[in-house]
Amino acid sequence: MRRVPAFIYKEFIHIYRDPRTLIMVFVLPVFMLIIMGSAITMDVKNIALGVLDLDNSQDSREIRDMMVRSGYFQLKATPSDDRELEDLIRSGKVDVGIKFNHSFSRKLKGGKASPIQLIVDGADSNTATVIIGYCESILQRFSLARLSSLIKGRGGAGSPAIPPVDPEIRIWFNPDLKSTNFLVPGLVGLVMMITLVPLTSMSVVKEKEQGTIEGIMVAPISPLEFIVGKLTPYMFIAYGDLFLVIVCGIFIFDVPFRGSYLLLFGLSFIFILCALSLGLLISTVAGSQRIAWQLSILTSILPSIFLSGFTFPVESMPVALQVICSLFPVRYYLVILQGIILKGVGFSALIPETVILAIFASALITISVSRFKKRIS
Repeated sequence: MRRVPAFIYKEFIHIYRDPRTLIMVFVLPVFMLIIMGSAITMDVKNIALGVLDLDNSQDSREIRDMMVRSGYFQLKATPSDDRELEDLIRSGKVDVGIKFNHSFSRKLKGGKASPIQLIVDGADSNTATVIIGYCESILQRFSLARLSSLIKGRGGAGSPAIPPVDPEIRIWFNPDLKSTNFLVPGLVGLVMMITLVPLTSMSVVKEKEQGTIEGIMVAPISPLEFIVGKLTPYMFIAYGDLFLVIVCGIFIFDVPFRGSYLLLFGLSFIFILCALSLGLLISTVAGSQRIAWQLSILTSILPSIFLSGFTFPVESMPVALQVICSLFPVRYYLVILQGIILKGVGFSALIPETVILAIFASALITISVSRFKKRIS
């Protein structure tokens, strides 16, 4: 009985003498509570809307305004033809497109069915389902109001047999709304981030604990040479993991691959470099494998799950949290994965994400080299 209190007292002393562990004990739970409380929501907001209004009538404008006033949609573009609307959806600038034909208002006033074409980005099946529900609800309200107006116009003689609005919904990229088609590309980025960052950070810290890194530091090699030599084996491991995950997604989960394999593997190099550099940077801060693992969870695993758009749409989060989301490379890599695998887009549509990832990789490598130079000096 005397040993147990003594052991507990010793553990308290160890925690008190390690400020980094003390910070992690209090910061990590608070961080998780704030992130989960803010990010976990099933509501989809700020949906990018594109309207192709060939009718340009009061009725078409009324439906457009009803969608914007609902608070769920934001009018982002008014394309002039089908090709422009298609490009907007394919590039991800618009989540849903609505098209009014030339005869929409004329048929509506005649009490006939007036087709409306809705084109929904189905890459994220859950979000697409919610968007379709929003659209159908708004069109139903418009239809009821229109029917009521027609009944009053007929003096209460009865309602028309055909509803005045007949939405024609088309779902692109994931017609069956299979959740696996959205989850598997996201899991590629998630698995890569969770695997590479802790693996790299703990590998270097392990050498610190064993004392072997001191021999490396006094050897006649530069910090950059050390980093290149350390990261190269993990680069091969990363590509092996990437290949296995994609093969499993295609042959086990039947996920369609519509893009270029060469483009995916080429752009993945930048993201892998980001992940490995982040792990290396963590190793320069962490003094033990335990701290390295905790920092890896804080900087890679949690953001990959909650702040990347994999679990919850970033657009539906508070603005301040959206800014925080932009600080994690995995968010941009998921856009690349979904764009190439599900949508089959080319490099031109992924230039912004590629440039941002390249900036992240350059910054992380520069900081890592700088910290290693300080250790040597």
